Amino acid sequence: MTGSLPVLFFGDVLTAKAASVGLNPSKQEYLDPSGQELTGDKRRFETLGSLGCHDRSSLDEERCERAIAAMRAYFQRGKPVSGWFRPLARVMEAMGFSYQEGEVAHLDLVQEATDPTWSRLKSERPAEAHSLSSNDTAFGDGDSRSRPRVTADRDSATPGPTPRVVDSGTQVVW
Repeated sequence: MTGSLPVLFFGDVLTAKAASVGLNPSKQEYLDPSGQELTGDKRRFETLGSLGCHDRSSLDEERCERAIAAMRAYFQRGKPVSGWFRPLARVMEAMGFSYQEGEVAHLDLVQEATDPTWSRLKSERPAEAHSLSSNDTAFGDGDSRSRPRVTADRDSATPGPTPRVVDSGTQVVW
């Protein structure tokens, strides 16, 4: 989506004990219902415009740190969190974890917000969908020492993915 930045994570991955997983960020993380960029106290994530950049290549370390700080602060009290997380929050709370307390982060398999939605993008613009998913695969190839790794294994005795503790103690909750 023009002007948006990849959402590496929602919430504080450095303090999280669990993580929820989704497909990709919604355009509503950046735009209001009329398609205008969210601003002021309604802004959820930094954009190229909010950081004063024309393109991603002009992002410096300070601006990247601002973008990451916004991602880490996503679930803090008083922030305009997407209603999409309400059902997940109830599930996490039933398991003893809270997004607002920094115990849960959210990860998306594809880090880019898309318009149209991911399911429509795959059928309407398959080359773009392939490019986005390929770019995000490459994200995992870098130095992972500074961020938690999460995984879910398939175990033949159970019908679905089994959460497993990896490195920092973060779990994936499917």
